[in-house]
Amino acid sequence: MQATLEKLCSSVDSFMEKRPDTRLKAVKAAILCLRSAYIGLDETWGYSSTCLSGIEFILKRGRTEERASAAECLAVLCTQVDSIELQDWLEKIRYHLEVIYRDAGEPYVVRGSCALALSTLLFFTFDGNYDFLKETMNNLELIFRGSCPKGDGKVPFLSSETVLLHLNTLQAWTLIYTMLPKHDANIIGKSSLITLIGLIKCSNVDVRISAGESVAIIYERIRAETDVKYQGTHFRNLCQLLNDLSTDGAKSRSKEDRKKQRHSFREIVNSIVRDEAPDTTVRFGNQETLQIDTWCSHFYYNLLCDLLGGGLPNHLRDNIILRQIFDLGSPLPRIGLRTNIRGSRKASRAQRNYANQFAFKMRTQILSSKRDKRSNIIVDEDGAL
Repeated sequence: MQATLEKLCSSVDSFMEKRPDTRLKAVKAAILCLRSAYIGLDETWGYSSTCLSGIEFILKRGRTEERASAAECLAVLCTQVDSIELQDWLEKIRYHLEVIYRDAGEPYVVRGSCALALSTLLFFTFDGNYDFLKETMNNLELIFRGSCPKGDGKVPFLSSETVLLHLNTLQAWTLIYTMLPKHDANIIGKSSLITLIGLIKCSNVDVRISAGESVAIIYERIRAETDVKYQGTHFRNLCQLLNDLSTDGAKSRSKEDRKKQRHSFREIVNSIVRDEAPDTTVRFGNQETLQIDTWCSHFYYNLLCDLLGGGLPNHLRDNIILRQIFDLGSPLPRIGLRTNIRGSRKASRAQRNYANQFAFKMRTQILSSKRDKRSNIIVDEDGAL
């Protein structure tokens, strides 16, 4: 853990280097450190100001890849930094993130990364300012609405960069939606359904699935908090669209896209039409399990998978912030150096091998001594003859 922290601090020191390549390497190294393990950065971390200043510097003056990576680093930091400290960060950097993601002249990849970073900051530091949340949602919707069919019903053909921007802003919008109080969730959810249904018709499979999951979250919240039998004005058309996508076999789509789409939309249909919640069990750490049985928790888990990658199991095991989100309680005590089941199995296997070797050695010594005695007896008998 200390080595990871030292490597992180060393990377942060290079955020404001003159060479762009050096800055980019430093940001990516910092992201790897933050993903690999839960460090727990609080007000005692001496690099907090340096880190935020470096990210601001890169967002203002860096190249495209640097800026996108800096925004990603900021989002990953939200899973490590104390909420009180993050609140100060939000106040200092919120304006810069908002200006960038709303500016149509900025690179799309940077805008999408900044939108996700801002929504992640809001999620981990929320202070009760619902007006700003709703304003941000309106601004995000203005962006991803570009993937909806036009007035003539035709689906627009968009570049991969534009699709990624719409996907990122949709995910940011959905994350903020999960934070709304039930009254606002009811009103905004109902008014946004027509836009999200349009997004389900998008030509990109990831946007379709993300929009479908957002619809599932809206129905889940409205039915759980406001109207248990809610269907809505467009329910019949929505059900038909979801059913078509859950059985879609169009050859124009790749085999992988068809498989992913059918699986996702079958779950969405089961939720919206049959009122069956998703049910997934994730195993991690020392025989712990995470039960994903709502669309909100499903969305949080997928978002954290994108943020933390392969380090997510370590964070679920040790990260107090993430364990609070999934109601996992305090981290379980760690026994010695055994950090997971596989490590324990390796340790027990090594112990068994050592025990077997020791037993074999003792058995050999005992048998050898018996053989010696037997040979002595034979010699005596020979001598007697």
